[in-house]
Amino acid sequence: MTKCYIIKGFTGEYADSSEWNVKVFLDEIKAKVYCEGLNNLLKQLGFHASCEKILDSWDDRDNICSDQVRKFDPKFFCDYTGTYYEISECDFVE
Repeated sequence: MTKCYIIKGFTGEYADSSEWNVKVFLDEIKAKVYCEGLNNLLKQLGFHASCEKILDSWDDRDNICSDQVRKFDPKFFCDYTGTYYEISECDFVE
């Protein structure tokens, strides 16, 4: 059976967490490249969940940088915990 690969975004923690679908690919390598690119962009901008949690100018950073991420993820959302992307695999049915 054909597989599809769904890129998902995550932010928040516990009851305040959010999860959303970004894109779906039929090619696993393309999905990995896209997901890795999103995570790398977030790291460069300081939005990735692995970045420091101390965001003194959070509002300014959000306003300036989120438009860059939304070019690749229109539903991009980030809170103080940062955001990250993962790939989920599922069966594809035509």
